[in-house]
Amino acid sequence: MRSELSNLMIYRKIGRGRLRMVLESIEDYRRGWIGTEISMSGVRVRRGTYAIEHLMPQSWDRHWPLTHGCTEQNRNDHIHRLGNLTLLSSKLNSSVSNGPWDSEDGKRANLLKRDVLFLNRSVTDDAGLVWDEAKIDKRTEDLIEDILKVWPVPAGHKSSARSKKEVSKVYVSVTDLISAGLLQAGQVLYPYNAKFSDATAVILQDGSIGIGDNTFETPSGAGKYIRKRATNGWGFWLLDATKKISLRDIRSQYLDQLMAEGADIETDDEDDLELDS
Repeated sequence: MRSELSNLMIYRKIGRGRLRMVLESIEDYRRGWIGTEISMSGVRVRRGTYAIEHLMPQSWDRHWPLTHGCTEQNRNDHIHRLGNLTLLSSKLNSSVSNGPWDSEDGKRANLLKRDVLFLNRSVTDDAGLVWDEAKIDKRTEDLIEDILKVWPVPAGHKSSARSKKEVSKVYVSVTDLISAGLLQAGQVLYPYNAKFSDATAVILQDGSIGIGDNTFETPSGAGKYIRKRATNGWGFWLLDATKKISLRDIRSQYLDQLMAEGADIETDDEDDLELDS
Protein backbone atom coordinates (compact mmCIF):
# COMPACT_ATOMS: atom_id res chain seq x y z
CA MET A 1 0.00 0.00 0.00
CA ARG A 2 2.77 2.42 0.91
CA SER A 3 4.65 1.60 -2.26
CA GLU A 4 1.62 2.11 -4.50
CA LEU A 5 0.26 5.28 -2.88
CA SER A 6 3.57 7.10 -2.38
CA ASN A 7 3.95 8.03 -6.05
CA LEU A 8 0.46 7.37 -7.40
CA MET A 9 -1.27 10.26 -9.18
CA ILE A 10 -4.41 9.27 -7.30
CA TYR A 11 -6.54 12.18 -8.58
CA ARG A 12 -6.20 10.72 -12.07
CA LYS A 13 -6.54 7.07 -11.06
CA ILE A 14 -9.74 6.77 -9.03
CA GLY A 15 -13.16 8.36 -9.29
CA ARG A 16 -13.97 11.57 -7.44
CA GLY A 17 -16.60 9.94 -5.21
CA ARG A 18 -14.24 7.23 -4.04
CA LEU A 19 -11.39 9.69 -3.50
CA ARG A 20 -13.68 11.97 -1.51
CA MET A 21 -14.71 9.00 0.65
CA VAL A 22 -11.06 8.27 1.48
CA LEU A 23 -10.42 11.88 2.50
CA GLU A 24 -13.66 11.98 4.53
CA SER A 25 -12.58 8.83 6.37
CA ILE A 26 -9.19 10.35 7.19
CA GLU A 27 -10.95 13.45 8.53
CA ASP A 28 -13.16 11.29 10.76
CA TYR A 29 -10.10 9.40 12.01
CA ARG A 30 -8.38 12.64 12.94
CA ARG A 31 -11.52 13.78 14.77
CA GLY A 32 -11.29 10.70 16.99
CA TRP A 33 -13.44 8.11 15.22
CA ILE A 34 -10.86 5.36 15.72
CA GLY A 35 -12.01 1.78 15.52
CA THR A 36 -15.13 1.53 17.68
CA GLU A 37 -14.41 4.82 19.46
CA ILE A 38 -16.60 7.88 18.99
CA SER A 39 -15.06 11.32 18.78
CA MET A 40 -15.62 13.79 21.63
CA SER A 41 -17.75 15.93 19.31
CA GLY A 42 -19.79 12.94 18.21
CA VAL A 43 -20.03 14.40 14.72
CA ARG A 44 -18.62 12.93 11.55
CA VAL A 45 -17.71 15.06 8.57
CA ARG A 46 -20.68 15.59 6.28
CA ARG A 47 -20.60 13.17 3.35
CA GLY A 48 -20.56 14.09 -0.31
CA THR A 49 -20.62 17.86 0.10
CA TYR A 50 -16.97 18.86 0.29
CA ALA A 51 -14.92 19.85 -2.75
CA ILE A 52 -11.66 18.08 -3.53
CA GLU A 53 -9.01 20.77 -3.82
CA HIS A 54 -5.43 20.72 -5.08
CA LEU A 55 -3.26 22.59 -2.56
CA MET A 56 -0.66 23.28 -5.24
CA PRO A 57 -2.96 24.13 -8.17
CA GLN A 58 -3.04 22.36 -11.50
CA SER A 59 -2.43 25.73 -13.16
CA TRP A 60 0.72 26.54 -11.20
CA ASP A 61 2.72 28.27 -13.93
CA ARG A 62 2.10 31.88 -12.89
CA HIS A 63 2.34 31.92 -9.09
CA TRP A 64 4.30 28.77 -8.25
CA PRO A 65 7.84 28.95 -9.69
CA LEU A 66 9.81 25.73 -9.78
CA THR A 67 11.97 25.22 -6.70
CA HIS A 68 15.70 24.65 -7.07
CA GLY A 69 16.45 21.27 -8.60
CA CYS A 70 12.80 20.54 -9.43
CA THR A 71 11.83 19.87 -13.05
CA GLU A 72 8.48 20.57 -14.60
CA GLN A 73 7.89 16.83 -14.93
CA ASN A 74 8.53 16.32 -11.23
CA ARG A 75 6.14 19.18 -10.41
CA ASN A 76 3.37 17.75 -12.60
CA ASP A 77 3.90 14.30 -11.07
CA HIS A 78 3.31 15.73 -7.57
CA ILE A 79 0.22 17.78 -8.41
CA HIS A 80 -2.19 14.82 -8.34
CA ARG A 81 -0.63 12.87 -5.47
CA LEU A 82 -2.53 12.18 -2.27
CA GLY A 83 -0.52 14.65 -0.21
CA ASN A 84 -1.51 17.56 -2.45
CA LEU A 85 -5.25 16.91 -2.14
CA THR A 86 -7.64 18.04 0.54
CA LEU A 87 -11.30 18.81 1.24
CA LEU A 88 -12.80 22.27 1.49
CA SER A 89 -16.20 23.18 2.90
CA SER A 90 -16.64 25.61 0.03
CA LYS A 91 -14.65 26.01 -3.13
CA LEU A 92 -12.18 28.86 -3.13
CA ASN A 93 -12.81 31.10 -6.08
CA SER A 94 -10.64 30.47 -9.10
CA SER A 95 -8.31 33.41 -8.51
CA VAL A 96 -7.47 32.24 -4.98
CA SER A 97 -7.50 28.57 -5.92
CA ASN A 98 -4.84 29.16 -8.56
CA GLY A 99 -3.14 31.96 -6.65
CA PRO A 100 0.07 31.91 -4.61
CA TRP A 101 0.50 30.00 -1.34
CA ASP A 102 2.06 32.70 0.80
CA SER A 103 0.41 36.09 0.39
CA GLU A 104 -2.05 38.24 2.31
CA ASP A 105 -4.96 36.69 0.40
CA GLY A 106 -3.18 33.50 -0.69
CA LYS A 107 -4.18 29.92 -0.30
CA ARG A 108 -2.71 29.38 3.18
CA ALA A 109 -4.31 32.58 4.51
CA ASN A 110 -7.71 31.55 3.17
CA LEU A 111 -7.41 28.07 4.67
CA LEU A 112 -6.62 29.63 8.04
CA LYS A 113 -9.59 32.01 7.82
CA ARG A 114 -12.23 29.73 6.28
CA ASP A 115 -11.38 26.13 7.06
CA VAL A 116 -12.18 24.04 10.16
CA LEU A 117 -11.15 20.54 9.05
CA PHE A 118 -8.52 18.56 10.97
CA LEU A 119 -7.35 17.34 7.56
CA ASN A 120 -5.90 20.78 6.84
CA ARG A 121 -4.29 21.59 10.17
CA SER A 122 -1.02 19.91 9.26
CA VAL A 123 -1.00 22.02 6.12
CA THR A 124 -1.60 25.41 7.70
CA ASP A 125 0.23 24.75 10.99
CA ASP A 126 3.18 22.58 9.96
CA ALA A 127 3.82 23.48 6.33
CA GLY A 128 4.38 27.12 7.14
CA LEU A 129 5.04 29.67 4.42
CA VAL A 130 6.20 27.18 1.79
CA TRP A 131 4.24 24.43 0.07
CA ASP A 132 6.44 22.42 -2.28
CA GLU A 133 7.18 18.90 -3.49
CA ALA A 134 8.93 17.90 -0.26
CA LYS A 135 5.90 18.97 1.79
CA ILE A 136 3.62 17.02 -0.56
CA ASP A 137 5.75 13.89 -0.09
CA LYS A 138 5.68 14.28 3.70
CA ARG A 139 1.92 14.79 3.81
CA THR A 140 1.43 11.82 1.46
CA GLU A 141 3.30 9.63 3.96
CA ASP A 142 1.17 10.94 6.84
CA LEU A 143 -2.10 10.31 5.00
CA ILE A 144 -0.99 6.79 4.02
CA GLU A 145 -0.37 6.03 7.70
CA ASP A 146 -3.91 7.18 8.50
CA ILE A 147 -5.33 5.03 5.71
CA LEU A 148 -3.53 1.96 7.07
CA LYS A 149 -5.02 2.62 10.50
CA VAL A 150 -8.53 3.25 9.18
CA TRP A 151 -8.41 0.09 7.06
CA PRO A 152 -5.96 -2.24 8.86
CA VAL A 153 -4.87 -5.54 7.34
CA PRO A 154 -7.30 -8.25 8.56
CA ALA A 155 -5.85 -10.78 10.98
CA GLY A 156 -4.40 -13.76 9.13
CA HIS A 157 -4.51 -12.04 5.76
CA LYS A 158 -1.80 -13.01 3.29
CA SER A 159 -1.22 -10.92 0.21
CA SER A 160 -0.79 -12.58 -3.14
CA ALA A 161 1.16 -11.24 -6.07
CA ARG A 162 -0.84 -10.15 -9.05
CA SER A 163 0.03 -8.45 -12.29
CA LYS A 164 -0.78 -4.81 -12.69
CA LYS A 165 -4.08 -4.06 -14.32
CA GLU A 166 -3.71 -2.86 -17.85
CA VAL A 167 -4.68 0.76 -18.25
CA SER A 168 -5.25 2.77 -21.36
CA LYS A 169 -2.62 5.39 -22.08
CA VAL A 170 -4.21 8.55 -23.37
CA TYR A 171 -2.53 11.25 -25.39
CA VAL A 172 -4.77 14.30 -25.51
CA SER A 173 -4.55 16.56 -28.55
CA VAL A 174 -6.25 19.84 -29.36
CA THR A 175 -8.33 17.89 -31.89
CA ASP A 176 -9.73 15.75 -29.05
CA LEU A 177 -10.80 18.88 -27.19
CA ILE A 178 -12.49 20.26 -30.31
CA SER A 179 -14.34 16.97 -30.83
CA ALA A 180 -15.48 17.05 -27.19
CA GLY A 181 -16.90 20.56 -27.67
CA LEU A 182 -14.47 22.12 -25.20
CA LEU A 183 -12.62 24.11 -27.87
CA GLN A 184 -13.64 25.60 -31.19
CA ALA A 185 -11.74 26.31 -34.38
CA GLY A 186 -11.09 30.02 -34.62
CA GLN A 187 -10.59 30.60 -30.90
CA VAL A 188 -7.78 33.03 -30.15
CA LEU A 189 -4.99 32.05 -27.77
CA TYR A 190 -3.01 34.50 -25.64
CA PRO A 191 0.43 34.06 -24.01
CA TYR A 192 0.26 33.79 -20.21
CA ASN A 193 3.15 36.25 -19.84
CA ALA A 194 2.51 39.92 -20.58
CA LYS A 195 6.04 40.02 -21.98
CA PHE A 196 4.66 38.32 -25.09
CA SER A 197 1.33 40.17 -25.18
CA ASP A 198 1.83 41.27 -28.78
CA ALA A 199 1.76 37.64 -29.93
CA THR A 200 -1.49 35.74 -30.37
CA ALA A 201 -2.35 32.41 -31.93
CA VAL A 202 -5.50 30.82 -33.30
CA ILE A 203 -6.86 27.27 -33.15
CA LEU A 204 -7.26 25.92 -36.67
CA GLN A 205 -9.88 23.48 -37.94
CA ASP A 206 -7.52 20.49 -37.90
CA GLY A 207 -6.39 21.17 -34.32
CA SER A 208 -3.10 22.78 -35.25
CA ILE A 209 -2.08 26.20 -33.95
CA GLY A 210 -1.63 29.12 -36.32
CA ILE A 211 0.58 32.14 -35.71
CA GLY A 212 0.55 34.47 -38.69
CA ASP A 213 1.57 32.39 -41.71
CA ASN A 214 3.09 29.67 -39.52
CA THR A 215 1.32 26.49 -38.45
CA PHE A 216 2.33 24.24 -35.53
CA GLU A 217 1.10 20.74 -34.74
CA THR A 218 1.14 21.22 -30.96
CA PRO A 219 0.66 24.05 -28.42
CA SER A 220 4.26 23.52 -27.29
CA GLY A 221 5.56 23.97 -30.82
CA ALA A 222 3.71 27.26 -31.05
CA GLY A 223 4.96 28.32 -27.62
CA LYS A 224 8.53 27.51 -28.55
CA TYR A 225 8.20 29.68 -31.66
CA ILE A 226 7.24 32.66 -29.49
CA ARG A 227 9.66 32.11 -26.60
CA LYS A 228 12.57 30.82 -28.69
CA ARG A 229 13.09 27.94 -26.28
CA ALA A 230 11.38 24.70 -25.23
CA THR A 231 7.99 25.59 -23.76
CA ASN A 232 5.07 23.83 -22.13
CA GLY A 233 2.40 25.00 -24.53
CA TRP A 234 -0.54 23.69 -22.49
CA GLY A 235 0.30 26.14 -19.72
CA PHE A 236 1.68 28.88 -21.97
CA TRP A 237 -1.47 29.50 -24.04
CA LEU A 238 -4.54 31.07 -22.44
CA LEU A 239 -8.09 31.10 -23.78
CA ASP A 240 -9.04 33.91 -21.42
CA ALA A 241 -6.25 36.33 -20.58
CA THR A 242 -8.28 37.92 -17.77
CA LYS A 243 -9.37 34.77 -15.93
CA LYS A 244 -6.10 32.97 -16.79
CA ILE A 245 -7.88 29.93 -18.23
CA SER A 246 -5.23 27.88 -20.01
CA LEU A 247 -5.30 25.01 -22.48
CA ARG A 248 -4.16 22.82 -19.57
CA ASP A 249 -7.35 23.73 -17.68
CA ILE A 250 -9.46 22.67 -20.66
CA ARG A 251 -7.49 19.46 -21.04
CA SER A 252 -8.06 18.70 -17.34
CA GLN A 253 -11.82 19.10 -17.88
CA TYR A 254 -11.62 16.59 -20.71
CA LEU A 255 -9.72 14.06 -18.60
CA ASP A 256 -12.16 14.57 -15.73
CA GLN A 257 -15.01 13.72 -18.12
CA LEU A 258 -13.25 10.51 -19.13
CA MET A 259 -12.72 9.57 -15.48
CA ALA A 260 -16.35 10.36 -14.63
CA GLU A 261 -17.40 7.98 -17.39
CA GLY A 262 -15.43 5.23 -15.68
CA ALA A 263 -12.34 5.22 -17.90
CA ASP A 264 -9.23 3.76 -16.27
CA ILE A 265 -6.55 5.84 -17.90
CA GLU A 266 -2.99 6.94 -17.64
CA THR A 267 -2.27 10.22 -19.38
CA ASP A 268 0.54 10.42 -21.86
CA ASP A 269 1.99 13.83 -21.06
CA GLU A 270 4.90 13.77 -23.47
CA ASP A 271 3.96 17.12 -24.96
CA ASP A 272 2.96 18.57 -21.61
CA LEU A 273 6.30 17.75 -20.03
CA GLU A 274 8.61 19.61 -22.35
CA LEU A 275 10.93 21.50 -20.06
CA ASP A 276 11.95 25.12 -20.06
CA SER A 277 15.62 25.40 -20.88
